[in-house]
Amino acid sequence: MKRRPRIAIDLDKTIAHYDGWINAYTVGEPLEGAVEFIRTLQQAGWYIYIFSARAEDTVSKSVIQEWVCKHFPFLLDTQKIFVTNVKSRDIECFVDDRAIPFWGDYEATLDYLAEYVKKKEDVKEALAERKLI
Repeated sequence: MKRRPRIAIDLDKTIAHYDGWINAYTVGEPLEGAVEFIRTLQQAGWYIYIFSARAEDTVSKSVIQEWVCKHFPFLLDTQKIFVTNVKSRDIECFVDDRAIPFWGDYEATLDYLAEYVKKKEDVKEALAERKLI
């Protein structure tokens, strides 16, 4: 039997709304399109890990697992819910709001990084103009 490809998907700001840390028991609502995104990956045969820095203890992991079961119950049809904060060699790729892709070209990577920083600054400026920060 062929091994299913594995993908790790970040939680906060990638599939869950996040406005800053509240506590270990609070996870935001799913972002628009997140359910369809996860379902598409599942239907394409991916084994999905939920990756989060906050998954460093059993309480946080169980909170995230419960959140995933509530909002993505269809995942249980094809896999167990796996929550981690460890980058494993079994995971083929990561989807994260803060990731910078590396495709073997350092110049292109610097360009991606510059765009990321610019976008982050543009967001900060827009929030400041609205007096939200």
